[in-house]
Amino acid sequence: MPIDKYFDFFLYAFPKGYSIKVANITSRVLNNGLVEITEEVTFILNGRYGEVYLSKPMSMSNYVVGNKPQIYGKPEISCSYGEPKLYKGYPTEFACSFERKEYNGKEVTLKVKYYVAKGLNVYEDVAELHQKLWGEEWEVWLPKLYAKLILPAPIESYYVHPKANKVRVANDTIFLEVENIPPHNYLEVRLLFSPKESLKEYANVFMAPMKSSIYRVEENYEQKTVVKTIIFFIAFMLSISSPLILLWIYYRYGKEASIPPILFEREPPYPTKPYVVDFFVGGDVNDVSLNGFLATFMDLVRMKFFSLKSVTKKKGVLFKKQVKEFFIRANYPLSKAKEMLTEPEFLVYEVFYKRIKEWKSLEKLRKEIAYDKKVRMDFHETFNVFKKKVEKECMPMLTKFFNFKGVKYAFIVGVLAFLSVFLFTVSIECFSSLPGYLTRMYPLILISMVLPFLIPSIVLILPYRIFGKFSEEGLVFYRKWQAFKRFLTDVSLIKKYPPDSLVIWEEYLVYATALGIADEVVEILRDLIPDVTERSMFVDFYYTSYRGFRASVSMVTSSRSTSGGFGGTSVSVGGGFGGGGGAR
Repeated sequence: MPIDKYFDFFLYAFPKGYSIKVANITSRVLNNGLVEITEEVTFILNGRYGEVYLSKPMSMSNYVVGNKPQIYGKPEISCSYGEPKLYKGYPTEFACSFERKEYNGKEVTLKVKYYVAKGLNVYEDVAELHQKLWGEEWEVWLPKLYAKLILPAPIESYYVHPKANKVRVANDTIFLEVENIPPHNYLEVRLLFSPKESLKEYANVFMAPMKSSIYRVEENYEQKTVVKTIIFFIAFMLSISSPLILLWIYYRYGKEASIPPILFEREPPYPTKPYVVDFFVGGDVNDVSLNGFLATFMDLVRMKFFSLKSVTKKKGVLFKKQVKEFFIRANYPLSKAKEMLTEPEFLVYEVFYKRIKEWKSLEKLRKEIAYDKKVRMDFHETFNVFKKKVEKECMPMLTKFFNFKGVKYAFIVGVLAFLSVFLFTVSIECFSSLPGYLTRMYPLILISMVLPFLIPSIVLILPYRIFGKFSEEGLVFYRKWQAFKRFLTDVSLIKKYPPDSLVIWEEYLVYATALGIADEVVEILRDLIPDVTERSMFVDFYYTSYRGFRASVSMVTSSRSTSGGFGGTSVSVGGGFGGGGGAR
């Protein structure tokens, strides 16, 4: 079954402007083989409409009474509101037309009676009425359908696809009651009875036995239906239980231990590399972001692996103004730097070293990174390797600090929930054939069909900390860095416990970059020390040039990197008649 049919069920939650209250269908097979059909459908209009109609499929058009009244008789159309109309052609339509205007809960009942030729199959050993009572063309939910089918001989066997809520057989008559037929779904019935010679006048006649073949087809259909029903309930249970399982995983594996609160940390709580802080605290656990990459660059500047100088120039055509321009240069050859730096630090140093062996304007470097294809690719690849190196270096700490067991279980639940999408797709026909006592569960089943799309997304979006858990040591590490982060953005605390020197502030600015709060810290620093940019070239560099430079690096490094037919001889399931309708 195509997957688009899966989504048709959500029309129940988002109904059209009109709906159907009830449908009554009566079919009577006459002795001459004609099928007399009476259909009565009650529409409820909410919106602007001028007509309700019933449409018969193109395959029926040559046989419906409306096109050949001289042979089969004249159709009867009645309306509880509006004027009856018959539209002959392909397809044939019966309608009630009325003044086009806004309606609010207006009920309109359309009742038609017509005769169909070639709607009955007569074989050597059996006669068959295989009628589609409700067609897939309907775009709205049908809450209730009552059907009555009368044959000219006692019913030998009957089959309903999908299953009806209630079925009662009385000799030559069968009564059906079906609840909640979803949009774009069908209901059909297949009745077998003894053939009569008189039926052949207006029936399809086949000079071959067919009873055993029909039984075999229906037996196979029943077996497939059982399998699909089992698959459907497996999908339902997988989907509906997934939120509860995720909640259990959180309480079992994700709820953190209780430790004394840490209000603030005046100094960096550990002598930790900035990319390690980013890995554990900057975003999610086990996440290397651009902040860690840029904080490492800033730390290399602070540690004098790169030198800075500024030049003030006059720029402008008519009105010249003083503009400060920063220049940067690498201070160590690669061989020396490699001995002094960690692997992630050396990667950052190396990618910049290639461009700034000699003094270069930071603005020129920014343009190279933004617009030179080879430079962009180099930064992009370096950042990807940087992430792997950081992950490798942090893995011993990660194993010690964080338990990923709950995260793994949550991902398994997400995969199983998404698997239910495919299970629903192959078994969705069973949705409209559930037993009557489950009718009230339809809203819950509809929710279960939405969850397979939500649960995997939730699992992927939520941070690892939700389902995973810090060890006690890891939690203290995490909370202390969070406390230091709070200190850096709390003006009252900084005023009460100010750092001793600008050198310390420069170190703080590096960690603020890793924690993603550098812009806030610089603004606080400028308020506390108005002449800070004059006293510290490092802070001046950040405030004047770094943020624009950061945007170019961000664009480059993140651009591509992320962690049966009517009147036929077929004995298959799929009856004739059917059709659809609606309001327009």
